[in-house]
Amino acid sequence: MSDEQLNNDHENEIKRLKARLIQPLIGEDTISLRKYILTYPLLTIRKVLLSLNITNANSIFPDIANNAVAMSEFIISAIRSRKESPPLLYLQHLINDSKGDLAPIESIVWLKKDPEACYYFWSVLISLEWMSVLKELKKYNFHVYSQTVYNYDPNNKFVVDVLKIPTAIAGHKERYSSIVKILNELPFRGAEIGHLISMVFYSYKSDKTNCNKKANIDLLIKNKEVIIFSLSYLQKKGISVPYTEPLTEADNKCSLVTQLYLLSRNDDFKVLINAMIKAWSQKKIREKEKAINKKKVIEHLRVNEESMKMLNELSSKYNESQTTLVNMAVALLYKEMV
Repeated sequence: MSDEQLNNDHENEIKRLKARLIQPLIGEDTISLRKYILTYPLLTIRKVLLSLNITNANSIFPDIANNAVAMSEFIISAIRSRKESPPLLYLQHLINDSKGDLAPIESIVWLKKDPEACYYFWSVLISLEWMSVLKELKKYNFHVYSQTVYNYDPNNKFVVDVLKIPTAIAGHKERYSSIVKILNELPFRGAEIGHLISMVFYSYKSDKTNCNKKANIDLLIKNKEVIIFSLSYLQKKGISVPYTEPLTEADNKCSLVTQLYLLSRNDDFKVLINAMIKAWSQKKIREKEKAINKKKVIEHLRVNEESMKMLNELSSKYNESQTTLVNMAVALLYKEMV
């Protein structure tokens, strides 16, 4: 073997030894970074990951949003590839930035004094689809996977589901607190969340103005009875707006107003309102007629209390007036007699 070959073999052996020595160091460094990342809560890890704006991570975020280890792998890989500074220092910088970059909650404080606007804001927030938010805030920096191939459809995932935020809320005070929680849990920059708040606020003003231009809804929200009727009407017709249904009677009016604002986007909104008002008027006329008929029966026939009770039950069951039922009974008895 020549001297040149010996030298080449020697150099190759040194390279192999160096590679073996360096590899554990790289592995240990990765483990250290991962351990460091995992000491922070999910919200911080989410914010750091999305601040890096990694296309692949953005694309599957709903699937890894609650998996700290999976998110840490994306973060470490991105930090190493960008070579901004020593990995740990760069990571610390990202974490400090995310902790200090808060949602501009001060811009929604006015909702405390406006229960109807608060209900609208809350309803819109809990029905936000993750993909819609990502399109607006990350400007299409993601892949759209085919559901048939990947069994993954981000369009069916809502922000609150991705972040596991409860939405069964009752009461104005609790609803405002829920809005604050949702905004604080969003893993975006403060400026991005501010943009989202502005979008919802614009939507609220636009829908409210549009509703008032198209129809007068005052009659449908003037008292508890008509509000309950209106909510029931929308439900029976199958046109209730999802995620806006009230959990308590105290929320009925705010829920109805929110639904009407959102429904006003439809071309046939004025027709809907007129139909609801007509249905309400007919209900009141029927009730008035029943009351008059009941009074007539009692006054003219002197029906005893037990018979009156049965008559009322029959009237409700067959949707006929007491007078009509009495006439039917007389006709039936007369027929049997003859």
